[in-house]
Amino acid sequence: MSWASKIKAHGQKQARAKAPARPKPVVQECYVTVRRPTENDPGEVAPAYFTVENDHITLTTDRGEPIGKPVALNGQDPRRIAGVLAHQKRKDGGDFNRRLEYSSGGIV
Repeated sequence: MSWASKIKAHGQKQARAKAPARPKPVVQECYVTVRRPTENDPGEVAPAYFTVENDHITLTTDRGEPIGKPVALNGQDPRRIAGVLAHQKRKDGGDFNRRLEYSSGGIV
């Protein structure tokens, strides 16, 4: 057996060993209230992206790259769980750059 036929046989063996690629889960979207509306401010909402796979939900970027660890759904609504997770993640980031609300009571 020549070296060329050995290489060819090895390449064919590797090609057969590959498993079919698993399809990526569909990236879904929900919206989270970041700042509640007030009298002078309409508030703010932010999108949250997530995937559902094998009864687990994972927060992702808009391109489907995971942000956190998978969390079990336990039969609950995935959009609701994604909203809660996104709100917690956003809350953990701190609110240093938040908008400050001042009363309009004048000089005190």
